[in-house]
Amino acid sequence: MPGARAAIIAVAVGLGAALYFALWFHWPTFLAVAVGAFMAIVLLMIASSLGEDPAAADAAWREAAPDLVPPPATPSDTTPRAR
Repeated sequence: MPGARAAIIAVAVGLGAALYFALWFHWPTFLAVAVGAFMAIVLLMIASSLGEDPAAADAAWREAAPDLVPPPATPSDTTPRAR
C-alpha cells in the first residue's frame, strides 16, 4: 500500500493531466478526467511496486523471529570438492 505522500503526488499528477488535456487540448471533460485518473492509478501502481527494500524487510523479519529462521547451510562430505 503506497503511503500518503505517493497518494498526494498521484492525485496532483492526475489533476494536472486532466486540466492539461481539458484546457489545452480542449478535450471533453470526461475524457480528460479518465486520462488523469488512469495516470494517477499507474503512478500509484509504480509507487506500490517500489515499496521497501526487500533486504531490509527480510533482515527485520529475521531479527523479530529468530526461532523461525532456518539454520545456515553447511557443506556436507558428499559434495564434490574443487581440485
